[in-house]
Amino acid sequence: MARDCNFVSALCKGVNETVRVGIDFVDLIVTGETLTDPPTVTVSPSGPTISGQDILDDTKATALVAGGTAGVVYKVWISVSTSMGQVRKKHLTVSVDAE
Repeated sequence: MARDCNFVSALCKGVNETVRVGIDFVDLIVTGETLTDPPTVTVSPSGPTISGQDILDDTKATALVAGGTAGVVYKVWISVSTSMGQVRKKHLTVSVDAE
């Protein structure tokens, strides 16, 4: 089985919950480099609503994830641009429970 170098973490949320997810990109940027612009966030398969994309502390990208279908595991991709021209992408998984 191949290693997924872009996978960061997994979490669970209820169908009716809205949770903030985030990824720290500090390991992919050099000293003095920062994340620019709000991150681009996509979900596969489609279902949950994404809002509130933001950059925190120059190295962390966050977003709010709401909704989804109980029993489905979603892959949330967060893509960021940096002050030195890099474009980096990582993902996490969000499992949705019925509550």
